[in-house]
Amino acid sequence: MTKKSTEDHLKELTRFGKLSHYGKVQWPDETCVRRLWLHPSVKHWMMLEGTASERDYYAQVRAFFSAFISGADFDDDDLLKALSGGKDGIWEFRITFQPQARVFGFFLRPGEFVALAHKDRGDLDKSGFGGSIQTVKDRAKLLFPADKPLIDTRANLLQEFYDDI
Repeated sequence: MTKKSTEDHLKELTRFGKLSHYGKVQWPDETCVRRLWLHPSVKHWMMLEGTASERDYYAQVRAFFSAFISGADFDDDDLLKALSGGKDGIWEFRITFQPQARVFGFFLRPGEFVALAHKDRGDLDKSGFGGSIQTVKDRAKLLFPADKPLIDTRANLLQEFYDDI
């Protein structure tokens, strides 16, 4: 019996609603350099609607993620930062416009990020990062029991995504 490929596993997770691929509409001259997968809780959060200012805020969040997949320069702790000194492979996207938020996850392969949790920055000031780190570890283990978060330098993790099939 052969091991299921990462691509097959991702397709299965998507089919069962456990992850969603985030991508923008592609024009002929556009390309996605990286891939982004969203846990349902993260997808729900970033698609919220409400007042005009809330709609503007979440549109900015989606633009932030679109910049990531388009290959924008995220080689900066102000945008993307390794947690726990990088020893466990968990990273945070830093939403620095107001209200500030953090989106936590890991790199499954170079250029491929799996966003598994989010938290308002003010809540993190009160409770710390421990709960969010544990949530990411738990969800990663549940969704990817055969894979570990990729541990590498930010420059290597931010390379262009290439499929393994």
